[in-house]
Amino acid sequence: MTAAVPRPLLVAWYLPLAAGLAPVLLVGFLTSALANRLVFLLWALAAAALHAALLRGALGRRWGRGWRRGAVAAVVLSGLAAAFASYAALLLAHRETFELGLRAVAPGLAGLAPSLTAPGTALALAALLAGTGAAAAILGRNREGRLA
Repeated sequence: MTAAVPRPLLVAWYLPLAAGLAPVLLVGFLTSALANRLVFLLWALAAAALHAALLRGALGRRWGRGWRRGAVAAVVLSGLAAAFASYAALLLAHRETFELGLRAVAPGLAGLAPSLTAPGTALALAALLAGTGAAAAILGRNREGRLA
């Protein structure tokens, strides 16, 4: 007989953990396979470990009344923003091999390959995630001080 995961634990820990780990690990593993560079795999593992540590720290901290959900969302999104900003730096060094691997595996995406492998795309995603994290921190409370 298996015990079900309690709902508060599911919402507070597992969902934010999965929301941060899934995109980083997926992008890192796929890029590592396509570019044939181990550095992208190591980036994904480091970003995943950092995300789990940040999330654990955010959940363990005592936030002011009504700030917990917004603060956790801000930590998750800002951690993803930092991860994708560092991913852009890796793309600067290994863009050509990633683009060649992408064209070899998915020739139908040849027209999109330059934009998919551009460091600017990763930086734009990082900026979008950082802005969303800031909005989550600000909008995480409603007027009465309770969670939105």
